[in-house]
Amino acid sequence: MYCRCYTREILCTARSHSRRALRWAIQAIINFLAASILFSTARWAIPPLGNDLVFYGADSYHNASEVVERQRHLPLPDLNHQRLARANQMLVEGDLRRFSRPNNRLAIGIVASARPNQPLTQLMGHLSAYLASNYSLLICNTEPNPLPYFKELRRFEPFIPIADLRPPGTDPPPSHPFPTPDERLRKEADDYWRCLNSTGRRWNGVEYVLLLEDDALPIPEFTPTLHSVMQQMDRLVEVDYVKLYHPWPWRGAPSAFHAAAMALSIDFNCNCCFNEASRKSIPRIG
Repeated sequence: MYCRCYTREILCTARSHSRRALRWAIQAIINFLAASILFSTARWAIPPLGNDLVFYGADSYHNASEVVERQRHLPLPDLNHQRLARANQMLVEGDLRRFSRPNNRLAIGIVASARPNQPLTQLMGHLSAYLASNYSLLICNTEPNPLPYFKELRRFEPFIPIADLRPPGTDPPPSHPFPTPDERLRKEADDYWRCLNSTGRRWNGVEYVLLLEDDALPIPEFTPTLHSVMQQMDRLVEVDYVKLYHPWPWRGAPSAFHAAAMALSIDFNCNCCFNEASRKSIPRIG
């Protein structure tokens, strides 16, 4: 009789473990599916910082995704033509003079040189449309022989102040093409440093300085992104420098991280609530 009761107890314990393992497996599958659905929803709702819609030249930023996909396969000259046409229209509708006045919060230095496809025009057009705040601008001319200004730079001379980073007699012009990649990187770093100092001196007393390459393309989220970064830097007094550039394979990574954190947080909270409800609804035995 004792052996039979002991055997029954072993069978009941084995069944209990089996049911518990099955419950955990089912719960893990449900959690995985729920987290995947939440991640996909959050990923769709949170826009990436580097948005392909502007870069690939959609006629309207809110065009349907299939239109943008079709435009991604256009040759680069056609994409440049679309972006340039849109930038020129933005310049007609915008007002660049609002960027020529002092602003104590932020000054933007633009590292510019004579290049094909008129990247400076594309940048200035998108800034006039997507930079809502009247921050101060300075165009840094990096040409080794700055005078006379190249054609594209002369277009913006009446509206935006220009700083010549290499006035005649300051230093010998660098050789083109550069003999080694290190020489090119050294010259670019020198241009950034000179433009940073020139922007700070031109707009004396400004809190923050942002450097932009002339081939950058601001997006509609450009202004709120800048505001968010500056608000965080106001709190993090130990941070002096922030790099906003992301290599091509990492584009969209910030929004993916936010979406994953949001999905895991919601799934974890829902799981805790479910376990608590289950514990209270199941009566104790014995």
